[in-house]
Order: sequence, then structure tokens, then C-alpha cells
Amino acid sequence: MDIDLEKLSYIDQVLVEMYMKHRMRTYQGFFHVNPDYAYWYGWNEMTKDLGEIKELARTKDYAGSALRMQVDRL
Repeated sequence: MDIDLEKLSYIDQVLVEMYMKHRMRTYQGFFHVNPDYAYWYGWNEMTKDLGEIKELARTKDYAGSALRMQVDRL
């Protein structure tokens, strides 16, 4: 699947990176019984990205109240 990241919003780009990169690193780290790698290169990066998305939704009113309601459920 080819994804043109230039056409996506910034939040969508972060979500794609979370799914394609950080989620996979978390999975690979635990699959290979390497919790340090899974935490620092996977889970930690995912939580950092999620915090950034939540901050954007709260402070900049990035996409209106619909996005804010979805982020609050996370």
C-alpha cells in the first residue's frame, strides 16, 4: 500500500508513523524477548506521539470538537 504522506494532515502523518513504525518496533521487541528495545523504540515513541496529538487537539483546536472528543476517549 503506497501512502503519500504529503497529502495527509500532520496528525494523520503521526498516526501512520505510530502504526507503521512504532507499533511494529514494539511488537518485534517483545517477540524477540527484548523489552528494552520494545519500550524505548516502540512504546515510548507511541506514547510521545499520542501526547503530541492530544496537545494539538487541546491547544490549537486543530480539527474542531469532533477530534477533541475522539482524543479524549484514548
